[in-house]
Amino acid sequence: MPSFEVQRCTEADIPRFFEIVSLAFANDHEYVDAVFPAHTTPAGRVRGSERMLDIFHGDPYGNFLKVVDTGTGKMVAAAKWNLYEGGPLPPQPEIGGDYWENEEEKEFAQCIFHAFFAPRQRVLEETGASLAALDMLMVDPDYQNQGAGRLLVRWGLAVADEMGVDASFQLRLHRVFSAD
Repeated sequence: MPSFEVQRCTEADIPRFFEIVSLAFANDHEYVDAVFPAHTTPAGRVRGSERMLDIFHGDPYGNFLKVVDTGTGKMVAAAKWNLYEGGPLPPQPEIGGDYWENEEEKEFAQCIFHAFFAPRQRVLEETGASLAALDMLMVDPDYQNQGAGRLLVRWGLAVADEMGVDASFQLRLHRVFSAD
């Protein structure tokens, strides 16, 4: 079995981060397909990587992580944990842009995006914005069921413990978006 290590992502990791999103969910997850149209095509991967890079730079709460196979140096899993340490309530995320083939597809993506994040927004309100939230977690299909996803979950739970917040309810809310 490979040896894995959790590391923080750099800007250079984001194309592989998004590639893992696409590989892990293929065209089997309505949320991913709607929010990242054509993500399994080369052009869709480029657009998805650019959007993920915008999130990487623009989300002040986001912590992008990767699991690396220490024997090969290959990134095999990725996650984004959002860490909210009290303070003003952040607004619910929104999506926009010109990524969809028509207005109907864009409206559907915005609707499903809003529905996905609404439960977390309610928890943020209830906790006074003190929360460790698993935003996304995915494992390259070639490495699933080998423990890489569990390492990313453990990372977030350890941070939640340090922050003094319970993250387990957030894991249930976001289980629909995990692949390991």
